[in-house]
Amino acid sequence: MLPCYFANMAPPIAKRLGILKFLDKPVDFNFKIKNQPILGKHKTLRGFIVGIIVAICVCIFQKYLFRFDFFFKISLLNYDKVNAFLFGLLMGFGSLFGDSVGSFIKRRFKKPEGRSFIFLDQLCFVMGALLFSSFIYLPNTEHIIFILVVTFFLHILVNHIGYWLKIQENKW
Repeated sequence: MLPCYFANMAPPIAKRLGILKFLDKPVDFNFKIKNQPILGKHKTLRGFIVGIIVAICVCIFQKYLFRFDFFFKISLLNYDKVNAFLFGLLMGFGSLFGDSVGSFIKRRFKKPEGRSFIFLDQLCFVMGALLFSSFIYLPNTEHIIFILVVTFFLHILVNHIGYWLKIQENKW
């Protein structure tokens, strides 16, 4: 799940570092539904592109590590049988797509951008990554439940750290 997690973390870091500023354009192009933003200004082309690139890089790095015995033993995915570029692309896009679905739902509930919505914020991105990457690999039910539970708490912890490091605007 590391490509998914890193894809989700990459957009605010890219914003903070000023990477690809020219792509800092909302994915929804500021269109609205019933006078509400579709996604909002926090979901940008820069975030999607950087997130996907980071996910691909993480996946390629994982494939490299897979040849070492320790990583081979702890991997759920057999990287020898997987196109790491494609898997990273699907994980990254799925993560950002899932996060965008969460934003879409939050806008329909009139939640302001950047405000938390319990469970939605913590799980939409990982469910999107699982959905899109399932074309290549789908973990078993036990692993999916484990991933969702761990992700819920890990997301809150990482967002608190991002807030303290002034990368995130809100704690979660």
